[in-house]
Amino acid sequence: MIHLPLYDFPDTKISILFTPVIALAKRLGDLKAAVDRHYLIKGKWKSVMRMLRFDRRQLLKKLQEMGFSRIELRTFPVQSNQSYHEFVFATK
Repeated sequence: MIHLPLYDFPDTKISILFTPVIALAKRLGDLKAAVDRHYLIKGKWKSVMRMLRFDRRQLLKKLQEMGFSRIELRTFPVQSNQSYHEFVFATK
């Protein structure tokens, strides 16, 4: 069982624009994390925490390519905060 934040693009013609926008946002996040790590190495502590989200369709495709089967995606509330979280279950 793995907890992964997942997303789906809407099924519209405009959704082709979302992939480059998300890629740009990830690159900017990578740059910010690199700068934060640089300050951390210099002794200026600044927390570095990131949330990565994954495209549901791409994740399923990749897991199948890696030889996983019986792949299930489940969403349920966790006991710690009663918020809904998505989990991936699979067997190899």
